[in-house]
Amino acid sequence: MEDMEAHTENYASGRPCCGGAEDGYKENLILESEEEEEEEEEEVESVGENSGFFYSEVAKILMAKMVMIDKLPLKFVEDEGFRRFLEQTLCKYVPQFVIPSQPTLAKYILEIYQSEKQSLRKIFGEQGPTISLTIDTWTSDHDINYIVLTGHFIDVKEEDS
Repeated sequence: MEDMEAHTENYASGRPCCGGAEDGYKENLILESEEEEEEEEEEVESVGENSGFFYSEVAKILMAKMVMIDKLPLKFVEDEGFRRFLEQTLCKYVPQFVIPSQPTLAKYILEIYQSEKQSLRKIFGEQGPTISLTIDTWTSDHDINYIVLTGHFIDVKEEDS
């Protein structure tokens, strides 16, 4: 708890929006954190034994999405720090959870990709040829080249009115 107070003290004192209420902010932050922990413990206690598989699957899907969104390498799931984090959090509350390997994570990413591809095909099929594509290229200050393809849907219904 003292460790948490030290972190929140630095956080609150560095925030200009706190004004003169740093102590109140810090106390409120600590209380909110304790309340959230109690709520999470209650939720975990109310989870049935059969739902462990469900939470494991959801966690793996969310992990795959995190890797995709943050552009992390697949080996991220095998890094020591990430494994320790999961062992101290998710694995404690869902003992059935097994930290996925790189091939398993790749499988989840491929499933998400296929699902998104089907969703886009459905949207494209409904929209027809009313899509405007724009390509933009630029070079960063560190001489890294970027290219972006942006698609804009043109709603035919709105054009007619």
